[in-house]
This record gives sequence, C-alpha cells and structure tokens, in this order.
Amino acid sequence: MNQLITGKIIQGEGKAKHLGFPTANVLCHCKLLNGVYGVIIRLRNERYAGIMNIGNKITFHDQFPTSIEIHIFDFNKQIYGEMIEAEIAFFIREEQKFPSVEDLITQVKEDIAYARSRFAKTGIRVSS
Repeated sequence: MNQLITGKIIQGEGKAKHLGFPTANVLCHCKLLNGVYGVIIRLRNERYAGIMNIGNKITFHDQFPTSIEIHIFDFNKQIYGEMIEAEIAFFIREEQKFPSVEDLITQVKEDIAYARSRFAKTGIRVSS
C-alpha cells in the first residue's frame, strides 16, 4: 500500500485508553477507506509497529467526524503535540459497529494479534 499518513497528535476523547488500547489521535486529512490498518510508525526518530483506525466511532456515536487513531504496540509515553508518521503496511478490516463495548474490545484484541502476526511474517520486529 505504501501510503503515508503524517500529522500532529491531538487530545482525543480518551475512550480507547479506558478500553485498554491507548491511541494517538492524529490531525490529518486523508482519503482512505474507513477501517483498520497495520501501520509502521515513525515517532521521535524511532520506528514502531501498530494498528490505525480511520472512522467515525460508530459504536459510540451516531454522527462523528472522521478521526484517525493509532495504537502503537508496546508504547506508553506522553506524545501530545508531536508529529507522527504512519506508513500503511496492510488493510485489516472495514469499520464496523459493534453491539457492545465488550465485542469491540474482543475485536481490537484480534486485530492486534493479527497485525503482530503479519508484521512477524514480514520480518518487522515487534515485541510481545
């Protein structure tokens, strides 16, 4: 895919952090299909793997502007206001509305496991 998303990290609603998957909310306008992607992240001159969601948070909102959220694997630092780059490595799934928050959490865990597996098969190191 090799599309690059670049933007400033901004404060979000905090929902993902409370679900156990903190995300970097990125201020960026892109023309990608709403959904979940495996991404290679560049931040602070370091390289990380993660997943990115582009969508309207339809499990939580009837109407919400399109947002970009990146969950960086094995990362827990304060990064508001910094610039981030995410190179799309692969598409995981389309955005979907879940009947419950528990179903959403289960799916995100599956998305993360799938992405880690794909990155491992391509030789991109990700810690467990």
